[in-house]
Amino acid sequence: WLSQGEAVQAGAVGPMILGSSSVSAYCMLGAWTFPVMGPTLGGVIAWLGAVSAISLPAWWYFTRRAQAR
Repeated sequence: WLSQGEAVQAGAVGPMILGSSSVSAYCMLGAWTFPVMGPTLGGVIAWLGAVSAISLPAWWYFTRRAQAR
């Protein structure tokens, strides 16, 4: 904070929150897919679900928002 100022830390908060949300979605989906589909397929399905439910919509929103400026 002292060497970089407040802007760096304030800019890092958004990606950290999105990353936490994606991990939470993976865990919730994994709790369902692992017992039903096994660890390998269940992990892949949970990861794809988390990416498609959290990461891609967030990327789309922020890309669109940046273009509007």
